[in-house]
Amino acid sequence: MSMKQPGIKIEAIGGNIFLPELDLWLDPKSVKKNAYISHAHADHFSKSENIISSPETAHLLKSRFGVKSSSLSPVQIGQPFQLDQFEIQLFSAGHIVGSSMIFIRSRKTGATLLYTGDFKVDSSRTCKSASDCNADTLIMETTFGHPKYNFPTRKDTEKAILSFVNETLKNNKIPIIYCYSLGKAQEVSCIIGEKDIPIFTHKSILDMNKACREMGILIPDSLKLSPSSSLSEHVVLCPPSAGKLKFLSQLKNKRTAMISGWGIDESAKYRYKVDEVFPLSDHAEYQQLITFVEKVNPKTVYTVHGFTERFAADLRREGRTAWSLFKSDQLELFDKRIRD
Repeated sequence: MSMKQPGIKIEAIGGNIFLPELDLWLDPKSVKKNAYISHAHADHFSKSENIISSPETAHLLKSRFGVKSSSLSPVQIGQPFQLDQFEIQLFSAGHIVGSSMIFIRSRKTGATLLYTGDFKVDSSRTCKSASDCNADTLIMETTFGHPKYNFPTRKDTEKAILSFVNETLKNNKIPIIYCYSLGKAQEVSCIIGEKDIPIFTHKSILDMNKACREMGILIPDSLKLSPSSSLSEHVVLCPPSAGKLKFLSQLKNKRTAMISGWGIDESAKYRYKVDEVFPLSDHAEYQQLITFVEKVNPKTVYTVHGFTERFAADLRREGRTAWSLFKSDQLELFDKRIRD
């Protein structure tokens, strides 16, 4: 489907976003010739032939997915460059380490476009906050594009995580915290490690911690989790899939927690099958999405991921031109809740 609007041409093809005038795909789900990759999460990545990204994302793509250097064209955030008749600049997205937005300006017409990828407005221990700029067309993620998704302050959520850990240890139980290997895992490692609480960490998280340290990001040291680990008086950090490991699933003296923005949902504990869920999110909440649109002040908004139709409708009620780029996105919500 082609977006018939003045400005930079956008095509929505099979769940992918294509800019034909630049021959550039944005976070494509399958291999393409030229792709912009906003960050190193699997749902935004494909092993395309030529990948534009931030240097940090390029490093993580090599470390995490084995992407060859010959396929990478890293660009410093904030450093403009040219592609044919277009000027391009990456901005910080604040989602995870290395995440970026891409801003494109046509040198011929002056038309501008901003694609956010996943983004978070607040700064955190491992990420700067998202940047913004004026653009004619805005393609934005709306993972939490429903009014009920407004989170507690990051400070309050961090306090709640530490309280869970300390109370669990005080009761001679083992706190097991589930968080995805890249992003939330580094944040939680810092939150807990800064308090000098010893941590056993799953290999997939250790690998990402190592990759982040190689870029100068300070992540506290931790021990490698294994079936022979003596877990008493330690916190365990692992991805949700590791909960199925026999030596963890059979532990009797444990309390479990999930780190997810979906913790706002009343059913979160049941869905994740844990004792607690802490809504520490690496996405913007609803009101932050609204404020972001106001700052960018686009002529047209296209929404992707999450509550796309709901958020676009809310924007239209405010007098803006806004549409869901892929109406089927909302069918992916349950899968994304499980991932994030």
